[in-house]
Amino acid sequence: MKCLQYFVQIFCLFSLLAPFVHGDEEVKKDDRLFHLPADQKAAYYLLTPPEYDSSQRYPLIVSLHGAGEKGDRMVRYWKEAAAKFGCVLCCPNSEGFSWNREDMKRILLIVQTVEKDYSIDPKRVLLNGISAGGAVTYILGLSVQVLFPYLNPMSAGFNKGYDTLLQRAKPVPIFITHGTKDDVIPAAQGRFAEELFRKFQFKVTYIEKPEDGHNLPEGEQPTILQWFKNQWNEEKAEE
Repeated sequence: MKCLQYFVQIFCLFSLLAPFVHGDEEVKKDDRLFHLPADQKAAYYLLTPPEYDSSQRYPLIVSLHGAGEKGDRMVRYWKEAAAKFGCVLCCPNSEGFSWNREDMKRILLIVQTVEKDYSIDPKRVLLNGISAGGAVTYILGLSVQVLFPYLNPMSAGFNKGYDTLLQRAKPVPIFITHGTKDDVIPAAQGRFAEELFRKFQFKVTYIEKPEDGHNLPEGEQPTILQWFKNQWNEEKAEE
């Protein structure tokens, strides 16, 4: 497939991913877990809005968990807000403890499969990730822009090695969140990312939550999805 050509540079950047430990949580019975027929290791949760109608086209949220977790945590984080904003929600699982090179390849195949099997607007796709998943969000979001026009890394490490991708990437809207009390990945990395993305003319929104540590920004889901909605409305108006 066309987007797999980007993996040469992705492999070179894989060493920048660091494992960050989080607690494992039980999968809820109403979550829907799927596997790609050609690769049973490619597992993902997929939820559609209650009013899903295949004659309509829907925005897609692709959400990547942190190390030591699985996609069910991201399902619980996004489920209510995704339904309210009318978004299809896709939460892939890493094969092992954290994301690896093969997992990143699987993420692309999963997204392509979801876009084929469901009524998705490919121009309205938000790639989100927390911690190690946030690092993958930076890498895939800057490397495979044909699939991911909007980015939302959370509490993610940012390395100067990403400069190469930034220099080649088309500026896209990006919403970065970080906790001031993060003792795993210092908030200074989030601020550095904001500064660098602005330097490269990206449309950056940055929120730093003073009381948060290394965790998902609870309560920010509607804010992020309203930003997502506003961005695509603005771009549509400019067409």
